Amino acid sequence: LGSGTNLNLDPTIDPSGFLAFGIPGDEDWYQFVPSETGTLDFQVSFEQIGTLNNGNAGLPGDGNLDIEAFDVNGGAIGSSTTATDDERLTVPVVEDEIYYLRVAAASGTDAINVYSFTAVNDPAPVPFQVDLQSSSDSGRHDSDNITNNTAAVLDIYLDDDRLEEYANLDLVADTDFFVDVFNNGVLLGAATFQGPSTGTDNNSRWEFATTTGDLQEGHNNFLTAAVRIRDAATPQVDGRGVFSTPLQVTLDTIAPPISIIGLAGDGSDTGVEGVTATVGDRITSDTSASFAGTSEADAIIRLYADSTSDDSIATPGEFALAMASPLDGDHVFTDASWTTSYVRDLNDPTSASGFGLDGLREIVVTAEDIAGNVGTPAALDIFVDTQGPQVTAVEINNAGNTYDLFDPKPSTDGPTPAVNSLVISLQDLATRNDAAPGFLYNALQDETAADPGAYTLVGDNVGPIAIASVSSNYDTATNGSPATGNITLTFNTPLPDDRYSLAIADLLVDPAGNPLNGESNASQPVGNPSLPTGDSQPGGDFLARFTVDSRPEIATVGQSGILVDANGNWNRDPTNGDSVNRDLNFTFGIQTDAIFTGQFNESTATVTDGFDRLGAYGRVNEEFRWELDFDNDGVSDYSAVSGLQVDGLPIAGDFNPSHPGDEIGVFDGNTWFLDTEGDNNLGGPGDLVLASTMSGLPIVGDFDGNGTDDLAVYSPSLNTFTFDLNLDGIGDETISFGFPGVLDRPFSGDFNLDGIDDIGLSVPNQGGNAPSDTLEWYLLISDDTATATPLAALDHAFAPIPLGNDQFGQYGSNLSVPTFGNFDPPASTTPPSAASSTFDSSSGELLITLTTGANIQVISLEGTVQVLINGQVDSDLGTILSRNVTTLAVQGSPEADSIDLSGVTSTAFDRLQAPTVWAGNGNDSIIGSQLADTVWAGAGSDVVTTGDGNDWVNGQSGSDVIHGGPGSDRILAGGGHDEIHGNDGNDFIQGNSGNDVLEGGQGDDRLNGSGGNDHLIGAAGNDRLLGGGGRDVINGGADNDFLSGQGGADQLDGAAGADRIKGGIGDDTLDGGDGSDRLMGEAGNDVLLGGDGNDILRGQDGNDAISGGEGDDLVNGGRGFDRVIEIANTDFLLTDTTLTGLGTDQLIGMDGATLTGGNGDNTLDARAFNGSATLIGRGGNDWLYGGTGDDVLSGDAGDDILLAGPGNDRLQGGAGNDIALGGDGDDVLKGQGGSSDTLDGGSGNDIYFGTASEIDEEFSLLDEWIDNFS
Repeated sequence: LGSGTNLNLDPTIDPSGFLAFGIPGDEDWYQFVPSETGTLDFQVSFEQIGTLNNGNAGLPGDGNLDIEAFDVNGGAIGSSTTATDDERLTVPVVEDEIYYLRVAAASGTDAINVYSFTAVNDPAPVPFQVDLQSSSDSGRHDSDNITNNTAAVLDIYLDDDRLEEYANLDLVADTDFFVDVFNNGVLLGAATFQGPSTGTDNNSRWEFATTTGDLQEGHNNFLTAAVRIRDAATPQVDGRGVFSTPLQVTLDTIAPPISIIGLAGDGSDTGVEGVTATVGDRITSDTSASFAGTSEADAIIRLYADSTSDDSIATPGEFALAMASPLDGDHVFTDASWTTSYVRDLNDPTSASGFGLDGLREIVVTAEDIAGNVGTPAALDIFVDTQGPQVTAVEINNAGNTYDLFDPKPSTDGPTPAVNSLVISLQDLATRNDAAPGFLYNALQDETAADPGAYTLVGDNVGPIAIASVSSNYDTATNGSPATGNITLTFNTPLPDDRYSLAIADLLVDPAGNPLNGESNASQPVGNPSLPTGDSQPGGDFLARFTVDSRPEIATVGQSGILVDANGNWNRDPTNGDSVNRDLNFTFGIQTDAIFTGQFNESTATVTDGFDRLGAYGRVNEEFRWELDFDNDGVSDYSAVSGLQVDGLPIAGDFNPSHPGDEIGVFDGNTWFLDTEGDNNLGGPGDLVLASTMSGLPIVGDFDGNGTDDLAVYSPSLNTFTFDLNLDGIGDETISFGFPGVLDRPFSGDFNLDGIDDIGLSVPNQGGNAPSDTLEWYLLISDDTATATPLAALDHAFAPIPLGNDQFGQYGSNLSVPTFGNFDPPASTTPPSAASSTFDSSSGELLITLTTGANIQVISLEGTVQVLINGQVDSDLGTILSRNVTTLAVQGSPEADSIDLSGVTSTAFDRLQAPTVWAGNGNDSIIGSQLADTVWAGAGSDVVTTGDGNDWVNGQSGSDVIHGGPGSDRILAGGGHDEIHGNDGNDFIQGNSGNDVLEGGQGDDRLNGSGGNDHLIGAAGNDRLLGGGGRDVINGGADNDFLSGQGGADQLDGAAGADRIKGGIGDDTLDGGDGSDRLMGEAGNDVLLGGDGNDILRGQDGNDAISGGEGDDLVNGGRGFDRVIEIANTDFLLTDTTLTGLGTDQLIGMDGATLTGGNGDNTLDARAFNGSATLIGRGGNDWLYGGTGDDVLSGDAGDDILLAGPGNDRLQGGAGNDIALGGDGDDVLKGQGGSSDTLDGGSGNDIYFGTASEIDEEFSLLDEWIDNFS
């Protein structure tokens, strides 16, 4: 007809025709060639006129017309045959194909009418959205269109209201029209029609699942969709509409790279300043250290830590999160950087790894890119060392020397050997690990150990000692052991006799940078200082006091007794300085006796202690007799009349090598009488008598250094020493040395410890030196460089320091005579006390030292201090006012001690701050004071009861029982299985590796179980209880508590109060108890019980079972398959979001439910629940309604009605006459007990179990049941 896009006609239909002339009736045919693939909308308008109101006939056939469309082959496409006015028909068409429309009288009529006709060609609709399904959009964001899924699924949304806008349009999706999907213009396939999109009218959702290869790796995936119209003509023709807006999808299947460079450059790799080797050694004292590395830009970095070097993630539930920068990059940029620290302290024992103190830490990092690809983990081993080096021993000359340097006066081991050097042994406690060679490092950083400025040695009298050299020796570090070594301080000459102060500065550090942990009581006059040193905190100088008593001391003999310059300062000071290094006073013999010295011993002695003792020889009752001291107390132990009554001067020397010590002798000016028998007397058959060619005052010594004693005399008138070096009474050598006059008196002894006895003279003051009434001493010291003749070392001009090595000093009075010997302080003849107490008036320190197991009690009596040792007052302490005591320290013994400080009150000891107890290694009993005590319980199974103050207690090793007092105490369990009760006060109690029982008591307490399977009891107060590693039992008690199981499968009971409970790692049981509680299961398959109150219960990770209990609870399952469980004699109404029964509970993410009624008639309704429900009626006539999931309904006792939902359900009637009605799914029905059960499976393939009486006869005709006779 030559029409344009729209054709409007007003034709006429007359079906009668002119049959007589062979002319058929009139009907109209139209041919169309669409310009758009889409639809053709045919609209024919006319008016039907039936019988008129006046009864006359209307149009023939009422003028009713029909229309019908045909394809190019004449095949019918569709028709419109309504019986009322107008016809309309829309058909799918393909561009440039031919279609026909027939307009004719309605079938079976001869209708005549005129009509108007409109034809509209509409294009196919364009999909308005192509979207990547969230489940296919992997990675951290489910709508960023970046995925690693090579078989991603797309949603296509089509506004197809035009296709459906016509009343008689019946286009069938996937038959008449399709949605095709393209990538970069390449057809991937047809999407599948899913139905109307949710919540949107006239929109449809289509789904297309890509297959591997459809998406290209990278960003270049531009996905489009288009509607395809099908023309069913033969051959079939399809046409496509316009492409949708492209969706760009990035396919990223390549895992991001990840590297861990090391500890971050922010100081995390601690070390020694100036020593670059310690900066990158992966050894650090920073337990919150940061780590750095590289990865793909914008990658998520997860950092894990454990204690095993195996390149694996041991604690996947605990990690730190970071991002690789820059954040606006992607996989093209692989040099992005990241920095982060671990989520826990690297020494935290409550971490998932249960870190011990220091050691290996494996750091494992992973990278996850935007698409969710996780790369291969990278691992780095580091070593944590937070402990400073400790001094373990101070010895002389060589490591392992058995001499007890710290004996306040060396009365046990004898005179101090010549101290040429001090050897300081050390350890660095972090046990080394061979995971990396660098982790087997030395105890000290040698650059600091070699610094002479770190060491000072000062004598009380001689002052600072020059240190000639400092050398270090380190033992080879081994896996699993601390590092050890020693420092040797070498001196130019052996140390002079004195009381010394040794200081080692905490400039000494280990390679991690930890300074010396040097605190000790070695500066106190104790024989067993606390070694190894340290107070568990790095830093602190080491201070030690010790006595060197190697050389003989000068002494004077006068009418007032014998005065010994024991401290070698040439001053008379019996009350000055350190109490263990004061001058000595003795009274020995009588005024007319000749006093001499030697190492005197009983004749039967087998050993000697090396000290010189006093002896006397003189006339009593007209007889010469001997008085000898054998035990160093200045009191005669031996008195005997001399077997030879010789008027002469006594001497002592080693005249019998088989008898320990020295033997006595007498020289009368012509003859030597020597006790070579060793019986402490003269005149025996074995004694030696030598006629002498020498005359003068006798002395004895090893003057030529050959190891045997020689005889010598000094002639004051000749100023000459004459020596008998062969013990034959004949002079062999002479040395001229003396002063004018005849009052010079000789003495001898090895003063410089070179093996040659030195000679000396005491001379009444003749030189005018002040004071004028003193006795002058001249010591001619051997020079071991001169060896030309036997006495060459002694034969030299007198040259005192600093001109030479000889000695000069003033001591005693002009009226006294000299004696010379290495004296030891008096030793008590009674057994040593189990303890001793000393008071330092300058510092206010009261020190009580136990040497053996003892009962110690400290009290105040009438304002004075009383120290009771085994019930007896320590009288040696003297009178000390209680108010003058500012420091109290008790050092326990290695044995079992009882230490009672309960009598130490703040009223009596009003200036005392904090008593300290070091209990030692035994099984001790300790009772604290009313003040703030510090108690180190030591090794052993101890019982500690603190007092009223805020006390600090460390149980240390052993299984201890510790009771805190009313104060806010801090108690550390230490090793062993400990029992700790905090009692009153806000206490902190820390368990350790054992299976501990920790009870907080009254107050707001904090309890940390740490390692082991612990039992924590909060009791009253708002407590914080942390289980740590192991399977712990935690009970919060009254009030509002915080409970955290942390590692292990724990049992946590909040009890009364509004509690917060976290399960941690492991399959935990959490019971909130009374009150409105908050429960978080965290990792593991947990059981959460809310109890009474309006509780919040979150299962979090794992497959959890959650019961809210009484109250209006919030139940959130979290990840995993979670089930809500309730049991009560009440009705339950369960939906996906609520549970009404014991309250109105809000549900989130619950996958299953188990509801159990009671003995009443209960209704358990889960019809609005989509998860898997288990409903158990128990007693009573119950109604059980299943939900949409696969449910289990059990009526149990009573006549119950069980109504299944649409899922595949299991119905069990139980006892009673039950009715079980299945639903749409494949159900299993069991009547079980009861005389008459009714089972109806409903639709689906159902299975029936029951007895013959329970199966209706009509069911026997069906094939969907099984009758199980049992």
